[in-house]
Amino acid sequence: MVCPWCYIGKRKFASGLAQVEAELAGAGLDVDFDVSYHPYQLDPTAAPGAAGPVIDAYAKKFGGPERAAAIIANVSERAAEVGLEFRMDRALRANTLLAHRMIWFAARPDSLVAQDAMKERLLKAYFHDGLNIGDPDVLADCAAEVGCDRDEVYEFLASDNGTDEVRAELEVAADNGITAVPTYVINGRWAIPGAQEPETFAQVLRKMADQALADQALADQAGAEPARCQPRPSPQHNASCGPTASRRPSGRGTSSSGSSRRDWSMRKPSPSTCRGTETLLPRRIPTCGRAHSGS
Repeated sequence: MVCPWCYIGKRKFASGLAQVEAELAGAGLDVDFDVSYHPYQLDPTAAPGAAGPVIDAYAKKFGGPERAAAIIANVSERAAEVGLEFRMDRALRANTLLAHRMIWFAARPDSLVAQDAMKERLLKAYFHDGLNIGDPDVLADCAAEVGCDRDEVYEFLASDNGTDEVRAELEVAADNGITAVPTYVINGRWAIPGAQEPETFAQVLRKMADQALADQALADQAGAEPARCQPRPSPQHNASCGPTASRRPSGRGTSSSGSSRRDWSMRKPSPSTCRGTETLLPRRIPTCGRAHSGS
């Protein structure tokens, strides 16, 4: 929610996905990709209800105002490369638990708003608009802008609804060894670290689609639907991931869910970090049907 590379990575992932979807459509193939976002808190110790300039928090964390300004300039430049305008000069550091509850709120089956739309609005609120995403009034306003009932949202935030579920998802991220964002978990099996380039995401998604189509072909020969990876009976997660976003191809017509069987290993990053593009080192996630990518 407050990691600049998560916002940048979201754009790059979307670009890679669009490329693969166009390729599949051009070939007359039908594969669905499902994305979900799940929580990760970079600074869970941030005081609820309080907000302060992000540049001050960066200066304290990274070694002074000059270093903070350099980091902000770098991520702002990288954001501009993918069409985003960062205004970190007015961004406000705040506890993100309420914002993550809003992402959970949008993921409910009866939600009037897509989770992606909610995520996008809250990212813009933080990185561009200079809004306090720890303030229930601000969150209710943002939710109303994307189609939610403001009074319903405010009532939701005043309650404890979704709090246990979000905390459970945070625990799943920790249990899966996710210590940095963005992290993209594919089919609950591959963990891809960092804001990779669109073509990197496209390569992984192509493999997913190929496997999905192969699984469907085998199922068609057998005259039955292929077996699918099912989540354990606890809150669905993404590390988000995130990001943490996760994509799972599901069958519709000529395709079904599937993923590579290859195992991977990944360097374990330092606790609670926000990272950009790095060498792609996916690792196998032991849980099924989960993904993490958020901040």
